[in-house]
Order: sequence, then C-alpha cells, then structure tokens
Amino acid sequence: NPQAATPGWTQVYSKGLLAPYADELLKSPSTFTKQGDTNLRRLQNADSPVFYIRRYCPKCTRSHREIIYKRLTAFPEGYDFIDLFTNNWVKTNNINLLDFTLHYSMEDALADANPWSFCNYNDNLIGFPRDCGPSNFVSGQWNSISRGGQPDIAYYVWNDNPTVTDPARPYPSVDEFGNKQAGFCVKSGGGDQNSGVYRISSGDVNTPETESLCLQQCAAFPGHTGCEAIFNQSNRGCYVHTQEVARGNGRDNHSCWINAETTST
Repeated sequence: NPQAATPGWTQVYSKGLLAPYADELLKSPSTFTKQGDTNLRRLQNADSPVFYIRRYCPKCTRSHREIIYKRLTAFPEGYDFIDLFTNNWVKTNNINLLDFTLHYSMEDALADANPWSFCNYNDNLIGFPRDCGPSNFVSGQWNSISRGGQPDIAYYVWNDNPTVTDPARPYPSVDEFGNKQAGFCVKSGGGDQNSGVYRISSGDVNTPETESLCLQQCAAFPGHTGCEAIFNQSNRGCYVHTQEVARGNGRDNHSCWINAETTST
C-alpha cells in the first residue's frame, strides 16, 4: 500500500510514490515535535518532551519497513526536524538510547521494549536512519533528498504527541559498572560470550570521552550485564552484553566493564 495510511498517525513528509503531505507539523513550534532547553534535559515549560515519529519504507528490508523514533529528551528550540530525518541524520542532540530509541512497532515503543542498539550518523546529505539497525549496522536503508537512497518513504507524527505526559529521561548513571578491565568480556569459566551481544556504535573506543559515552549507552540498554570497547581493529566499537559475563581476559585492543549488580557469585 503506497499510502500506508495508519489510524492515529498524520503524514508529514513523503518521497516517491507515497502520498502528499503537510510538513507544518514537523516545523517549530509544532506541539507534535516538542522542543526545549537541552541543557536542562527537560522542556522549558516542564511539559513532557516525549514524542513519536514513524517512518514507512515499503521497499526497505523487512526490519526497516516501519521504524518508530521515540524521543526521550528535549530538542533545542527551532530544531530542523525535516532536515534531520530527510537530509542530515546527525549525532548532535540526537544519540541513540540516550536521546531517542528506535523500535519495530509502536507497541514496543510505548512499552520501551526491544530498542535497536546500533546507530551511526554524520554522513553529509544522508538522512534517517543512516546504518542504524536492531543489533548491528544495516546499510542501504537510508533516505536522502539528493544522494539517492530509498526511493519511496513517508514520515508520520503520532496524533497523541501533544498530550504525552511521560517525563524526560535523564542520562543513566554508570556507577553500577566496576573498574575497567583489559580484554574482552568473558564468562566466569573464561569462555568467550558471543550470545546476547549487541553493537552500539562503530569507531575506536579508547579515550575518556568515547568510553564514557559507551558506558552510558550500555547502561541505557535493557538487561545489560557488561559493556565492551574495541579499538585499533576492524570490529572496533562499543558493545553491550545481556548475558553472563564475569571479567576481562586481558587481550589487547579490548576493554571490559562488568555490571556489579549482575555479577555471578
């Protein structure tokens, strides 16, 4: 269905075969895309910053045909949402698991269930969602005004956005993680843990700034048991563990943090 009409949603952008749209609902100061003081992590008027945007892409791979963007923290006033989603998917004020989450369905988004772990950003004139994916990068699903990408896409705002009352979500504490250990995270018996591992980001994670962000994103992921950083090799990035991990094994180019609240005794 090229129209992808869905009860409860209003279309605000389209490209290709999708139906015409009215983009004023994406423009500041629309109540459908709430905005405020990002430094305070809340809206200036103390209202909820939470809102939902849906992208429909009928020719995308199955995991990306419908994506729900759930905003968790306030955007600065005047933020250009149309540019963010259609032309320049950027990281500033827009970090996965901290400022927003992505979901397969509205049911998951409302329940904070099954958030996607991986996102990247900042490829000039590449729009949403660049290579964001459920557990690792997924290429070729992005849209763009001028660089090709998916030919048929549409964006929608949830009709109930103006009345959402969920509070802003503060960035999580990382105090539950123990000291950094060298090596990749292993089980108590020393075996590698390859189950329940989700990639959060790409790029080297070996500076105080990149390690701090990695830990915050791991702490925001449901069921996290550990956080792993990889650098100076091809699979570099931040990874979150959700099954048993007990320690780092001392290997080069890896760092491991264990969630003390879930450490096996």
